[in-house]
Amino acid sequence: MKTLSNVLRFLLAIILLVFGLNKVFHFLPMEMGSGPGADFFGALIAAGYMIPVIVAVELIAAFSLMLNRFVSFTMVLLAPISLNILLYGIFLDSMSLPIGGFTFLLNLYFLVINRKVYWEMFKKE
Repeated sequence: MKTLSNVLRFLLAIILLVFGLNKVFHFLPMEMGSGPGADFFGALIAAGYMIPVIVAVELIAAFSLMLNRFVSFTMVLLAPISLNILLYGIFLDSMSLPIGGFTFLLNLYFLVINRKVYWEMFKKE
């Protein structure tokens, strides 16, 4: 089980690293075309600060996972991001659904197997 978790953690780190760096260096083809997905991504670019924030979070999370440091915190940080990637694939661009779904499932897997760490957040004070 530990080997599986290590492989999946490293795989998630690679996904975050590749897609984070692609937003900066554009080495993977990204055909935006037109439609709601392109409009959404265009709005993120037009905002000016969103793409740099997304890239920073993706790269910090990737290195955190690769170094096996702050993994529980990283999974909480990635939860809304991976959910948004999944929803983007469902509602705006079905071509991104496989990677979005896989990223979300990896994040969910780590949240579930480490649920004891997160239980304190839900206790009534």
